[in-house]
Amino acid sequence: MVHHVKDLSPDQRVAIENLLGRTLCDEESLTIRPARILHEAPMGEDRVRAFRNYREHLDMLAACVQDVPEEEIDAAVDEALHAVRHQAWQSSALPSRPRFEAGATQSRAGSTRG
Repeated sequence: MVHHVKDLSPDQRVAIENLLGRTLCDEESLTIRPARILHEAPMGEDRVRAFRNYREHLDMLAACVQDVPEEEIDAAVDEALHAVRHQAWQSSALPSRPRFEAGATQSRAGSTRG
């Protein structure tokens, strides 16, 4: 959620300035995004155990793909990233991106030619 500082009520502005510890400018905007509170990181032996479990999990995942060529793994990662970015773009409030067909170019006037 984005708020422009100039659009805040005086009470909202004072509260946010107190939280930030500085004065806001009218030209600024604020992005407010709720986040889950993370638990404190484990300490001592619990931390060592958690890291060991993490490494064992990574080793298990690596064993699952040991016979898969690196190019296939890279292609799968690229495909997944593309799908996630495309989904994030579609769900955002941003205007649509222009879509280009493979092999087509766009002139300065905006027409598409292949």
